[in-house]
Amino acid sequence: MAQPRLQFAMAADGLLPPRFAHMDDGNLTYGTLVAGSLSVAIATCIPFTYLNDLISAGILVAFSMTDASVILLRQTSPANRPLLLEKLLVAFNVLSFTMGLLLEVGTETLMGKAMSALNILTLVAITFIIAKYCPRQPNGDDSFFETPLVPYLPLFAQFLNWYLIGQLEAQGILMLLGYLGLAIVFYFVYGANHSFGNTVGWNELQEVVGAPTGVGTEVRSMVSTPERDDDISVETEDRYEEDDDISIGTPNGYSTTNNY
Repeated sequence: MAQPRLQFAMAADGLLPPRFAHMDDGNLTYGTLVAGSLSVAIATCIPFTYLNDLISAGILVAFSMTDASVILLRQTSPANRPLLLEKLLVAFNVLSFTMGLLLEVGTETLMGKAMSALNILTLVAITFIIAKYCPRQPNGDDSFFETPLVPYLPLFAQFLNWYLIGQLEAQGILMLLGYLGLAIVFYFVYGANHSFGNTVGWNELQEVVGAPTGVGTEVRSMVSTPERDDDISVETEDRYEEDDDISIGTPNGYSTTNNY
C-alpha cells in the first residue's frame, strides 16, 4: 500500500518516469496498478520463505542507508579528499557484511579467527578516521534535534543491520544482491540522467519553479507547492461567512467572492 507513495516521491525527484506522479482525483491510479501487479506476480512465483528473507534484508539495507545519510548530513569529507567520507562508508558497509558472514559460518579455524580480527580492526580504524578526520557540516542553527553520538551510533547500527543480513539463508542473500543489482542498473540507465539532484542540483532547484527540459519538468510542476493565491475557496455546511479575498461556497450553490 505504501509503494505508490514511494513511487510518487521518486518520480517527483526525477528517479522514475513522470507517469508515476500523475494523480487521478487525488489517487495514484497508475502507480497503484503497477505496484499491485508486481506484488501479485512476485507473491505467485516466489516461495514465501525466500520472499520473507528478501523483505527482511531489504528493510535492513534501507535502515543502513538511513544511518549512512545521518552521517553524511552531519559530517563531510576534508577539502583535500572530496570523497573520503563516502568511500569510508562504502568500505564500512562491505566489511560489516563480510563480518556477519564470518560470524555465521564460524570462526573456529585459525584462518577464520585471523580474518575476523583483521575485519574488526579495520572497522574500528574506519570509525576512528570518520570521527577524527571528517569535519562536521557547518550549521548555524542549534535549535533542532540532532542524533547523539554521531558517527558512532549510526555506524554501530549499520554493523548490526549487516550482521543480521548475514544470518539469512543463502537464497535470500542472493535474491537481495540480484534486486540491488537491478536497482543500480536502472539508476544508471534512467535515474542518473533524470534526477534533479544529479542534473540541476537541489540548491539550484529551490531557486527556480521548474527544471530544464529532459529532467522531468512536468513532474516538478505537478508536485511543486504553489504560491499563495488571491482566491481561497472554503466550503461550509450550515453557515455563510464573508471576508476579503475569500470565496465561500455553501451546499445550495450560493457563493460570493470579494477581492481587494
